[in-house]
Amino acid sequence: MLATKDLTALLGLLDEDDKPFETLATTFNRTFNKPDHFKLACSMHYMLQDDLISEITHRLTALFIIYDLNKTDNSSPNLNAFLPMFLDMLEQHQAHISITTLTSNLLLPRGLANPAKYLKEADALIAESLKKYP
Repeated sequence: MLATKDLTALLGLLDEDDKPFETLATTFNRTFNKPDHFKLACSMHYMLQDDLISEITHRLTALFIIYDLNKTDNSSPNLNAFLPMFLDMLEQHQAHISITTLTSNLLLPRGLANPAKYLKEADALIAESLKKYP
C-alpha cells in the first residue's frame, strides 16, 4: 500500500504533462527510492486498470514510467513484468491512437534498442493525435 505522501507525489508527477516522458521518468527516479519502484509501478498499473487515472496524458506518462522502470540495456519485452498490461492496453484502447502509438513503440525492438530516438517521433504523433482525437 502506498503512503499518502507517495501517492500525492506520484499524482503530482503524472500531472506534469507539459514535460517530455524521459524528464518525468528521471524525476520519478529521483523522487522515489529504488526499493519502492516496483510497488509504485504496481500502484500505477492498478490505477490504470481501474481507470483511476483517467486523463489520457496522465495515462501515457504512467505507461512510460512503468516501461522505463523495467528496461535494461539488453532488454527484451519478455523480461518486463508488466508486459501483459501493455498488451491489454493495446487491445482495450485500439480507438485511442495515442496509447496505441506509445505502447507499440515501447514494445517494438527498435523502441527498446534506442527509445530516445523513437520517442521524439512518438511524442509528435501523440501530440498530433491529441489535437485530432481529444
